[in-house]
Amino acid sequence: MAIAKLADYDYIFVLTYGRSGSTLLMRLLNSDPHTEIRGENSNALFHLYKSIAAVRRSSDRFGTVGRDTSDPWFGADAMAPKSFESLCLEAFVGDVLAPSPSMKTLGFKEINHLPNRMKDKDFYGYVEFILERFPKSRIVFNTRNAQQVARSGWFADMDTDYVVAQIEEADARFLEAARRH
Repeated sequence: MAIAKLADYDYIFVLTYGRSGSTLLMRLLNSDPHTEIRGENSNALFHLYKSIAAVRRSSDRFGTVGRDTSDPWFGADAMAPKSFESLCLEAFVGDVLAPSPSMKTLGFKEINHLPNRMKDKDFYGYVEFILERFPKSRIVFNTRNAQQVARSGWFADMDTDYVVAQIEEADARFLEAARRH
């Protein structure tokens, strides 16, 4: 079996919140025989983004000189952030998106994009990361009326004003991210 390579595919990433209709959207996108949009992955790519950024920061800040074993940043000069990033992203495509044969477009849908789960700075950085690192990628910001979301599923057991505020804030930053790109 051939190894999946990052550059071999187009990408669609559906970024949203729970109860938005993203599972239905995923199903519709998967109706194309050459498209495979996976379901949620506990925001694995976001966590890779954070890890890649941490390695780059550590290398940039403390990896400019060799350090001895008494230094807390011993070994930072041996870090290879570009290689780490490349290997992480290739593994993500091959082992998380895990494309079936003959797929041309890959992606996922993920609901963990409410402000209480991700700060604005992280959200906008993550969007930039996706668009820069995944060739021919598109991001779909899936939204739904905040009042309807607040009455749906597990959100119905939560404070309505809080849920509506979170959804409206997420929708605003989705709109801002779309405007930027």
